[in-house]
Amino acid sequence: MKKKGVIVGLSIPGIYPPGRTDVVLDTLAPAFLKSCVRADTDLNSRYDIEIINATIDADQEALAREISEKDPYFVGYSVYVWNYDQMRENSALVREMLPDTKLIVGGPQVSFTVEETLEENPQIDLVICGEGEARFKEILRDDIQQEMFHKVPLVAFRDSGGKIVQTSGDMKDIRKEMTTVSSPFHDGTIDLNDGQKHSVMIETFRGCPMRCSYCQWGDPDGRIQKFQLEQVLKDIDIVYNNPNVEFAYLVDANLFYTPKTHWGPIVERIRDASRRIPTVATLDIRAFNDDMVELFSQIELAFNQFHFGLQSTN
Repeated sequence: MKKKGVIVGLSIPGIYPPGRTDVVLDTLAPAFLKSCVRADTDLNSRYDIEIINATIDADQEALAREISEKDPYFVGYSVYVWNYDQMRENSALVREMLPDTKLIVGGPQVSFTVEETLEENPQIDLVICGEGEARFKEILRDDIQQEMFHKVPLVAFRDSGGKIVQTSGDMKDIRKEMTTVSSPFHDGTIDLNDGQKHSVMIETFRGCPMRCSYCQWGDPDGRIQKFQLEQVLKDIDIVYNNPNVEFAYLVDANLFYTPKTHWGPIVERIRDASRRIPTVATLDIRAFNDDMVELFSQIELAFNQFHFGLQSTN
């Protein structure tokens, strides 16, 4: 029998499209994790993973009951600054209801504050720092056993004596698997034909070449790692030709931090799709030229606006 896993995504309601709480926001991190497990023959035969997309204004006790009724072997949380408090509340409730279930967290808000996260959350078993797909699979392959955590790079946990341990590693090595990360749009992990309206996130690369000390987006050495262009273009075809998609959000730090061989085909594919879906993209005015403006003006920008960070202006 397969072991049950639940991955929880907690988003802010009514952001994209603004005020529309009837549109499903498909959180991307849980979808990537599930898709990677589904693409692995061994793990897919051992685990049945379900994603629960909820909002931060959800009744956390009711959500915890929904999770506990599935009797999961593990529960994972994708944690950002806007849902940290809700993760704390929900995971503590799940721990009360399911004392033996493994609780795992990852995401930007916990990747750089592992000691604080584990100290504030005694219910949490494991913190995965940075991109989680490769380590998530490794951890599942070892049945999420605490005695095996020490061999996994860039994770944090408590040893048998309760001491917090953080393993070493280089994110550069971890990111090597990104070129093989499965697309949740291709395998149906994100089902855009489920009878609901959707707001969709698309990621074409990770990291950021800037080295802003206040930001958790990039690495200190400014590395970026692109997804395979062919896969990204297939994702765009699926999303921008689907009548159930109401809104799209390019979640890259800035699409134009990549070469034109990357961003050019992406914007052209969005432009040439059968539907003009309102699209949000965060941009950096310092990395913007006439060619970019011309091409970007040919797609349906949400609210007919460019989005620039204040820190990127002079």
